[in-house]
Amino acid sequence: MALNPHDYRGYIEGWSSDILPYYHDLAPKLPVGGVFVEVGIYRGRSLCYLIERLHELGNFTIVSAVDNWDWHPEDWDKFIENLRSTGLASSVCCEMGGSVSAAEWRKNESIDFCFLDASHDYENVKADLTAWWPKIKPGGVFAGHDYSGVAPDNPHRGVAVAVDEFFKARGHHNLISNPKNTTIWEVTKP
Repeated sequence: MALNPHDYRGYIEGWSSDILPYYHDLAPKLPVGGVFVEVGIYRGRSLCYLIERLHELGNFTIVSAVDNWDWHPEDWDKFIENLRSTGLASSVCCEMGGSVSAAEWRKNESIDFCFLDASHDYENVKADLTAWWPKIKPGGVFAGHDYSGVAPDNPHRGVAVAVDEFFKARGHHNLISNPKNTTIWEVTKP
C-alpha cells in the first residue's frame, strides 16, 4: 500500500503536517544512495516518513538524524521507540548534539539534502544556515521548516528573517518559500 502523507502513523507525535507532503513529493527527486540529513528531530515523525517514502521508491540510503534532544529528555526515548516500532532503526544514523557542531565534521559539498527544523530564533537559524550551506553539494537541496512570515508577533519570525537575509546576501535568488502553501523554504544549490 502506498504511503499517504495525510494519514501517517498517528501514534508518532510531531508538528509535521506540511513536512510529510513536502517529503512525499521530494523523495523521488533525491539520488539513490545520497547523503541526507534532518536537523531537529523531536520524536521522529517526519524523519520516519522520509525514510519509509525513500524505501517505497527503492532508495535504501541511511539518513542522519541530528538533535540535542535536550528540550525534553523523554523525546530521545520516544524517538528510539518510534524507530524500533517502524522497523527503521537500521536506516538512521543518530547524532546527539548541536546542529553547528554536527555540521563542522562534515566535508564541504558532501550532502545531497539537508532539512533544518531545529532552533527557530534568528541567531540560531543564521548559525545553522552558515554551518550547513557549505556542506550541500551543487545541485543539492537545502530546506527547512517554519518559514511563516516576518510579522512581529510571529513566534517563528526569526526563521524567515534569517533565511531571507542569508540567501539575499549570497545572491541566491532561487529561494522557494511556502511551496504548495506550506511553511517550508527550499533552495537548490547552484
